[in-house]
Amino acid sequence: FSTLITNIFTLGEKNQSLVSLPSTKGVALSITQNRRKRLNSVHNE
Repeated sequence: FSTLITNIFTLGEKNQSLVSLPSTKGVALSITQNRRKRLNSVHNE
C-alpha cells in the first residue's frame, strides 16, 4: 500500500522513537534496489 506523508506520525519525542523499526526504517526497497543490495553483499563476502 502507499500513503501520503501527511498521514504518517511517530510515537515518541523529537528523534527518539518509542517503537523500534528494522534497519530500513520501515521503508521497503524497490526490486532493483533489493537486487543490487543482495548482489553487493554476496560480492563482498
